[in-house]
Amino acid sequence: MTGVNYRIADFKTGGLILDLPVLEGSSWSTTLDKADQITAVIDLRDPDVQALDIGSTTTPDKTVIFAETDDGAILAIGLVPDRTWDDDARQVSIDCAGLWSYPDARVIAPVAARTTPLVNSDGSPNTALDTTITDVGPGTRGKRLMQLILGWPGATALPFDLPDDDVLPAGSSSVAYSLLDLKTVGSALTDITAQESGVDFAFDAHYDSTGIALRYVMRAGTAASPLLGTYVGVWSEGAAESDVYGLKVKDDGKGIATAVWMTAGKSTSSVIASLALNDSLINDDGYVPFDVVDTSRSTVELQATLDDYAAENLSYGSKLRRTITFSVRKTATPGLGQFRPGDTVDLDISEGNLYLPSGPLRVRILSIKGDETGQFADVTVADVSA
Repeated sequence: MTGVNYRIADFKTGGLILDLPVLEGSSWSTTLDKADQITAVIDLRDPDVQALDIGSTTTPDKTVIFAETDDGAILAIGLVPDRTWDDDARQVSIDCAGLWSYPDARVIAPVAARTTPLVNSDGSPNTALDTTITDVGPGTRGKRLMQLILGWPGATALPFDLPDDDVLPAGSSSVAYSLLDLKTVGSALTDITAQESGVDFAFDAHYDSTGIALRYVMRAGTAASPLLGTYVGVWSEGAAESDVYGLKVKDDGKGIATAVWMTAGKSTSSVIASLALNDSLINDDGYVPFDVVDTSRSTVELQATLDDYAAENLSYGSKLRRTITFSVRKTATPGLGQFRPGDTVDLDISEGNLYLPSGPLRVRILSIKGDETGQFADVTVADVSA
C-alpha cells in the first residue's frame, strides 16, 4: 500500500463527488463507541486543487470526507462540520466528526412532533410524543432510535443500513424517553454503552453494489453478544522489523472501587440513590475500602437504570486497567483496513521485554489513528488476557 486516499461524498445520497488531494498533517482516527475523526489539510496554491472548487464541494453538514486504503477499505469517515482558511499558508483545514455525530445532533422525537403541540393546554407535557421501546436488546433500542430520526422528512433518503432486530421475551424490558428532556439519540447511544448490560455501537461505511456510492452501516451488539469485533490474528513485538514498535504500557488504578454511590433527581422532589459494593476486593484481593461517587446521571428517573450505572462503575473499578499503545507497520498482517476497534489480536511479546511476560497477550483494539502516508497506524488496546 502506497498511502491513504481521501475522498468526498454527498452525505444525503452517499454519491461520490471527487478525490481530495491532502497535505502532510492530514489524519484519521477511529475509536470504539465514539465518532471517527478526519482532518484534511488542502493546499489551494495548486491550480489543479483550485479547479476542484473546494468551497462548494466540501459544504459543511452536506458532505462527508473519508479515508481509504488503495484497495478500497474505508478506514474512517466524517461529516464536514466546519472549515478553516489560512490566507498566509493558502491552505484549508477541515476537521470532520464521524457518522455518530449525526445522531448526536438529533433529538429523540417522533415525526408527529412536527405538527402536534409539545405541551397540553394545561401546561403539562404531551406524553403522546414520548418514545417507549419494549422487549428488545439494548442494541436494537439504539436501532429503534435511529429509525425514529431517519423517518423525518429529509432524512428518509439517507443511505443507512441498520442491524437486525434482537428481540427479547415479552415483558423483559421497557425504556421510555420523554420528548421534553430533549435528549439526543447520540447521547442515548452513549448511555446504552455505559450500562452494565450495554452494547457496542459502530457507524462504518462501505461502497454499495455500484462501487460509486457509499452506504452507512450501523453495527450493534446484542444482549447475548454485546461486544463488537472478531479475532484478527497475531502481531509480533521485540525484533528489529517486528509488526509493532514504540510499545508503551499504562497501568491505571484510578477509580478502583469497593463501593459506588450514586444519586439522581436531587433537583426535584423525587430522589433516588444507589449503592453497589464489591467486598471481594477487600476480602480476596487485599484492598482497603475505596469509594467512588457519581452524580452525573441526574436525569435518571428509574431505580433499575441508576442501579445499572452503579454496577457498571463497580465493574470498571474492579481491577487495574492496563492499556497499551504502539505503532503497527504497513507490512504487518493483519494490515491497515483489516482490523477495527473492537477486534481482538494477540501480541506476541518477546523474551527480551523487561516489563511484560513473554508469549501471547490477548488485547482488544480501542482506537486506531493514522495519517495520509499509510506507513503505520497508531493503535491503543486494552489487555483482556485475564
